[in-house]
Amino acid sequence: MRIAVLGHVRQRIGQPFAGGMESHCWHLASGLQARGHDVVLFAAGDSDPGLTLDPVLPVHYEKAFPGAEHRGHAPLIAHIDAGYEAACDRIAAGGFDVVHNNSLHRFPIEPRRTAVVPTVTSLHVPPYDALHWFVRESAVPGHRLTVTSRRQLAAWWPEGAPPQASVLYNGIDPDLWPFVPQGDGHAVWCGRMTRDKGPRFAAQAARLAGIPLTLFGAIEDAEYWAAEVVPLLDDTIRYGGHI
Repeated sequence: MRIAVLGHVRQRIGQPFAGGMESHCWHLASGLQARGHDVVLFAAGDSDPGLTLDPVLPVHYEKAFPGAEHRGHAPLIAHIDAGYEAACDRIAAGGFDVVHNNSLHRFPIEPRRTAVVPTVTSLHVPPYDALHWFVRESAVPGHRLTVTSRRQLAAWWPEGAPPQASVLYNGIDPDLWPFVPQGDGHAVWCGRMTRDKGPRFAAQAARLAGIPLTLFGAIEDAEYWAAEVVPLLDDTIRYGGHI
């Protein structure tokens, strides 16, 4: 199959991953490519060059428009919109059999676009105002929507999900994360260092339980990290870096 994988463009799609969405999109594109499919990744132009890449933007927008400073600003919105509009037009004309949309942008889910190329949209986040209405209106034939849990499904459609929406759990590669029947008494937390991910709570819980903990992940919110997580670090609660 000829498959368009559409990523979001806040960060580059490649290792080391900024977060779970980047990891999901990279593993999806890489896995489909390894199975012999013709896969084109539509994402930031500085994403992994080992994948067939069609840039939505020249570089990820966090590099030119840091989110904390520019989130919601008209120049950033116009920059992203222009990139996705052009990318959607290239997808429509590109002879693709299906689109896997991970962009969290409204343009790829417009019914006029999903009517041209069958689309699967993975909703990686809880509903938010800028996208919620568009998602609800996009549940039409030719467009499947997936969320990662039943709770997320109820959050997006509290009145009941349409038949086009379903739960599809995130998977892992067991070759990268092999099962070991017995641990060594240590705990690991992995994710972006932001307030909504809760590394502080992980550290506090580990300390209460008397279990050593290592935190891994990108320090995205430096102020939160310095004020609420760093004071908890010691010989048993430590930071292992960004992997």
